[in-house]
Amino acid sequence: MIEEEERPAIEKRAQKHRKGDRGEKMSAAVSHPKPSAVAPSAKRGPAPPNPHRPSNNVQVGHQRSNLVFADLTKHLLAGGEKDVEVSALGAVIADAVDVVEILKNQGMVTVTKIETSRRAAPNARGHVADKISIWVVKAPGFDDKYRDQMAERSRKATATAASNSDASKK
Repeated sequence: MIEEEERPAIEKRAQKHRKGDRGEKMSAAVSHPKPSAVAPSAKRGPAPPNPHRPSNNVQVGHQRSNLVFADLTKHLLAGGEKDVEVSALGAVIADAVDVVEILKNQGMVTVTKIETSRRAAPNARGHVADKISIWVVKAPGFDDKYRDQMAERSRKATATAASNSDASKK
């Protein structure tokens, strides 16, 4: 266990070696709450829905796999959305392009519009954030391919559940 007197020195060393995306040193201090200060029921759940975000928008980020965003786009299109906007800011622009390329390679979508922009970031540091928005629609044969993919996913889940229950019986 780290003593409270040692914590500032360790934080200072960690801060000295930590780098940001562009190589500059980060200025935020690391804070470590005491174990007793964190309530066991303080787990984070899903974020509440954003009323300002359109329902047909997939915002690509770095915290999940590109396949998750590709699946979300497919589900939105299968759920009745006419077109879906796949968007990203800054360093994850390439990931948004990858998501759309995954869908195009599967023959699921057609790109209808690509828009790029640069805007002031909301962090008040004066940095700018590049943005890409790619609008996609269902490609011909989307519904059949989507139905086949969901059936295959269901078969795999059933087979995995059956093998797990067999293994637990032994």
